[in-house]
Amino acid sequence: MSVLILNYDPSGLYKRNEVLNCLLLAALLKRHSISYKIKEISSISDEVVNDERFVVITSREKKVQELALKIKKRYKTKVLIFFHEYFSFFINKDFLKIVDIVVVGNGFNAIIDLIKDLKRKETGIKSTAWLSNGVVNINSSQNPIDLKKVGKLPYSKYPGCGIYKEAAFKYSPYEEGKDAALIFFSRGCKSRCSFCINPIFYKRKVYYRDPFDVLEDIDFFIEKGIVHFSFEDENLIADRKRFNELYTHIKKKNIMYRCHGAIRDIDNSILKKLFESGCKRLDIGIETASLDLQSKINKINGVKRVIKVCNQVKSFGIRPFILMMLGFPGETREDLLKTKGFLEILEKNGMEFGLSLFRPLPGTCFEKIKGITETGFSSHGKDVLHYIGDETDVDEIKRIYKRFTSKKLIIPNESKSIKVVRNGSSFIRADEYFEADFKPVPLNIWNGDKWDSKGLAHLVGRFKGYIKYRFSSSESFKANIKIRFRACTQTDEKGNLVITINENKKEVYIPEKSESGEILCVEFENITVDIKNELCILCNSEMGLSLFLSFDDSKVDNKSIEISTCDVL
Repeated sequence: MSVLILNYDPSGLYKRNEVLNCLLLAALLKRHSISYKIKEISSISDEVVNDERFVVITSREKKVQELALKIKKRYKTKVLIFFHEYFSFFINKDFLKIVDIVVVGNGFNAIIDLIKDLKRKETGIKSTAWLSNGVVNINSSQNPIDLKKVGKLPYSKYPGCGIYKEAAFKYSPYEEGKDAALIFFSRGCKSRCSFCINPIFYKRKVYYRDPFDVLEDIDFFIEKGIVHFSFEDENLIADRKRFNELYTHIKKKNIMYRCHGAIRDIDNSILKKLFESGCKRLDIGIETASLDLQSKINKINGVKRVIKVCNQVKSFGIRPFILMMLGFPGETREDLLKTKGFLEILEKNGMEFGLSLFRPLPGTCFEKIKGITETGFSSHGKDVLHYIGDETDVDEIKRIYKRFTSKKLIIPNESKSIKVVRNGSSFIRADEYFEADFKPVPLNIWNGDKWDSKGLAHLVGRFKGYIKYRFSSSESFKANIKIRFRACTQTDEKGNLVITINENKKEVYIPEKSESGEILCVEFENITVDIKNELCILCNSEMGLSLFLSFDDSKVDNKSIEISTCDVL
C-alpha cells in the first residue's frame, strides 16, 4: 500500500500552508506504517503518478480539477483524495465525480480511514464529502489529528526540504542570503476574524504538537547549517503555558525566527521570552485602522494601542511587522483614509508593515456577496482587487496601494490596451500591464534605488515569472513586428526571456545586472495584427528581470516598450 502526496501549484506562488500540510500528512502516514512519496508540480502536463494506489492532492487552484481528471482518465483504478483549507469550494458534483472524497475541514484522519478500508467510503467516514447515486453526501463530524502523536515532520522527503527562500520575505529579519525553514508548533486559531479561513477549517480550536518533536525538526535543519526559521502558527504566543514549554528548550538552540502574535497576548514577560529564544520579527495582524470596520470583521485593535505595543516590541530588540489590508466589503473612503493615516504614522516612526488586499475565501461569509469580482481565489496573493461595491473608492485604494507598496493594483476586467500604428511605432508604458506573476516575490515598481540597482526606475521580477500587455488595431493586417525594450537580469549572470505575440514566440538573451541595462530588439515576421493582441515577456530562469521604464539614460519617460510594424509585401 503506497500513497502519493501531490502539491499542485501552477501559479508559481510559494504557499507555506500547503507545504506544511503535506509534511503533516506524511508524518501521519508514517505513524500508520503506510509508505508514501511527496511531489510538487506546477503543470498539468507533468508526470505525476507511478505505482501508488492512492493519490492525495492539495491545491488552492481551481485548475486542480483538470489535473484530477487527467489522473483519473489515465489511471482508472487510482483512488483520488483531495484536502485543502478551501475544501468547501470543491464540494460539488463535478469535482466529486472525479475524486473519491474531499476531506472536510481539519479531518486528516479521514485519509487514513479510507486508505485502510475503501468500503467505508459509502458508509460515511467522518470529515468527508463524497458522491453517491448522483447525490453529494457530507459527514461533517470532526476527525482531527492528535498532533502530539504525529512526531517529527519528514522534511527530508519533501522536495528541497520545504525550504523557504530568504528573498520571499520582502522585509526579512534574517541575514542576507540566508534560507528559512518552515516550522510550526500549533495549528488553528481561537479568533473569530470573519475574513479568515481558520474559523471554518479548525472550528476555532487550536491543536498543539509535542514541543520535543518541534525541537527535533529544528535540530534537523541546524545539522544542515540552517538556523533561520519561520514559525507558521497563527499565534505562537496564544497559550502562554504551552509557549513556555517550547521556550524552555528553543532558547538553548541559538536560532533566529519570526512568528505571529496577537496584540492582546503581548506584554513584557512574553516579549522577554521571545527575545531570549531568538525571535527577530513579530508579525501582528491589525488589517484596518477603522474601528467601525474592525468591528465588522471581528478584529478590534485601537490605533493608539497598536503604536504603544509596537514601541514595546522594539524595546526588546524585536522588529514588529504590522499586517494591513485594503479592499474589504463595506470599506468606505473614510475608512481608507484612516488606514492611510495610520500607515503614515507607522512609516514616520520607522515601523515596518505589509499591505495586502482582501480575499473572499471559500466558506467565509464574504465568499458570494454581491461585488466580488470574478477572478476567484486562484488569483489570491496577486495584486488584484477582489471586491468592488457601491461604497468602494477604487481610485483611493489604487493611490494608497501604490503609495505604500510601489505596486500597481489590478482591477478585474479593466482592459488597458494601446493602439498600434500601421507602418509606424507605438509605445507601451511598462506599468500598464494587465497581468504579472513572479515568484516568490511579486513584480514591483522601483525608483531605481532598491534591489541592488541604482540606475533608471524599473519594474523588477526577482525570480521566474511573466508580465503581459495588450495592444490593438482598428483593422486586421499582416506585418513584420519589431519589439524594443531596455532590460537586464537581477543577478550577476546573463539570463533569457521568451517574448510572445499571440502564439508566436522568440527567445532573447539579456545581460547581467547593470545600472541601466541594454536596449534589446526582437523581430517577428508575418504576424497577424488584430483587434485584440497580447504581448508576453516570460522569464523562465532564476536570474530574474529588470524592465526599465525608459530608453533614454538621462530621464524616465515611461515609453519603455516600442512596437514597430511594417506591412508584409
